[in-house]
Amino acid sequence: MNPFTQLATVSNLLKVPPRRTLASALGDDFSLYGPAGFILRWYALTIDLVMFAPIHMLIRVSMSQYLERLVAHGQSGRAFAWSFFAFLIPVLVYFVIPTWRSGQTLGKRIVGIRVITAARQPALTLADTLRREVLGKAASIALCGAGFLLMRGSPRKRALHDYLGKTMVISYAAGPSPAK
Repeated sequence: MNPFTQLATVSNLLKVPPRRTLASALGDDFSLYGPAGFILRWYALTIDLVMFAPIHMLIRVSMSQYLERLVAHGQSGRAFAWSFFAFLIPVLVYFVIPTWRSGQTLGKRIVGIRVITAARQPALTLADTLRREVLGKAASIALCGAGFLLMRGSPRKRALHDYLGKTMVISYAAGPSPAK
């Protein structure tokens, strides 16, 4: 494969197709695709964090003087609330909305994995996505990563946030799994 073909392939991965296009490309039969393992999911998370960190830091740095003034004037509660929203907004924009709309963040798209419902349906509800991306991942982190390691013992490779969000992650990069 020549470098121009590889570049075209990478640029195609970065395009965000409409919700139905990706499901149609996979044939709407998600039972054919195996669960994504820990390593693929770790790669996707690493890519996502590399993309997310600068966005988050840009917002935090731009608000730092305002937050310091609030604390200096004895309004630490208000400073905490603004700090919380400064973290929550990028999380919603980068993680929750793309996962809800297409089942993928940029990292998942590059690696070739997708979030679907535990019943192997493509359409995620906003409530399930919020439970998965916000509550579930926060709980997994609060448990010192034990929630992420739960997928090692699960036959469908589901972590704590997948159970809370009633989801699972499939790998479609290698194509359908062979029939058993």
